[in-house]
Amino acid sequence: MQRTLQALKIRELGEALVQAGYLALDEQADALGLCRSTTWTILQATHKNSGLSATVINRMLACPKLPGPVRAKLIEYVEEKISGRYGHGKAQLREFADRLTPSLNVVPFRGARQRAGGDRAVSHARGHATAASSSSAR
Repeated sequence: MQRTLQALKIRELGEALVQAGYLALDEQADALGLCRSTTWTILQATHKNSGLSATVINRMLACPKLPGPVRAKLIEYVEEKISGRYGHGKAQLREFADRLTPSLNVVPFRGARQRAGGDRAVSHARGHATAASSSSAR
């Protein structure tokens, strides 16, 4: 059931791309900042039980062409994955959270190891990354 929810959320990324006017695979790959084969695999939503890797998510969130609605869906996916909604263990979730690029400021895993340079938090503006350093957060 949890893996099905994960696949549905990943498919929502593809739906958001189509709604934003990116119909062809080449256009979708360009908007996501990924190669065609990776984009195709992601949009099939059947590629892995573990879902999207932190590396792929970092690439997509760093892409300046990523449409706002797709970015919002991607951040929702990350928040849900880190919350454990898709059934991963605490160690897997911690490792996933630790691999997210801190400057992208996606939700931290509760209890995740803090990286030098600051805490990670979600930018509720969806798409506007702001760093909250450890010293300013206290």
